[in-house]
Amino acid sequence: MLTERMSLALNDQLNAEFASSYACLSLAAQFGTQSLPGLSHWLRTHAEEERAHAMKIFDPGSLR
Repeated sequence: MLTERMSLALNDQLNAEFASSYACLSLAAQFGTQSLPGLSHWLRTHAEEERAHAMKIFDPGSLR
């Protein structure tokens, strides 16, 4: 069982990872409309990496 302090810290980190993922995805969409496909692709890749970080916290059993 997690302590309340640890649970709050993990929730904060989870929210930060998802927020970062959404921000990168939003920027990827913006740059995609501005004929910058390389930058858009890089940001999509980074968004997925941030989402993967969040999912490792959400589902810690996947680390095994």
